[in-house]
Amino acid sequence: MTGVPTDFLGWALLLVVLPGLRWRLMNAAAQACLLLLLLVPLIVGGAALQAGPLSILRGLFGGLSVSTVTLLAALTLQNMGNTVFAGREAKWLPPSIAAVALPFYPTALGWGALDPYEWGHDEALALPLAVGALALAAWLAGWRASALAFVLALAGWRLRLLESTNLWDYLLDPLLAFTALGMLAARGLRRVRRQGRAARGDSRS
Repeated sequence: MTGVPTDFLGWALLLVVLPGLRWRLMNAAAQACLLLLLLVPLIVGGAALQAGPLSILRGLFGGLSVSTVTLLAALTLQNMGNTVFAGREAKWLPPSIAAVALPFYPTALGWGALDPYEWGHDEALALPLAVGALALAAWLAGWRASALAFVLALAGWRLRLLESTNLWDYLLDPLLAFTALGMLAARGLRRVRRQGRAARGDSRS
């Protein structure tokens, strides 16, 4: 199968999510209409999606993983007033993704003797078993969105939803890695600013 419809759905969800990470419920209808308009080409047919902006995005970031599309859908529902990311999931998900992406991409690109990308092929059972265990642990911890992302990534891999036959391509992609790192950087900047304001307040007093 082709990953073009999956990519289009992911980028459409991203365009819907980014303009208002703190939507009001009154904007839900407008956002739903925007999403519908973005999905019209997908409904009409996937062949037309191969050209234009999508081809540029695929060239820059590669294909989107099933995990990314799942988490974007969960974030869309969360921003429309539904409780999807419960407890500490939203806090710990970005550092968890970054902790995997930071060592994965350099080693997958040939830095060092270890190549974790090889673990994602059919003959390697360790990664699918680990992902299944993580899905169960996430579900038991109440991290429903993360658990669903793991499960759908495994299902998509088994069904060959994307062009790739490697499980890593269903779990992780550059967009997800950059987003997690960007969120961590933004948190760090906010912390530094709060500390700076607190320090200035103490000096004035």
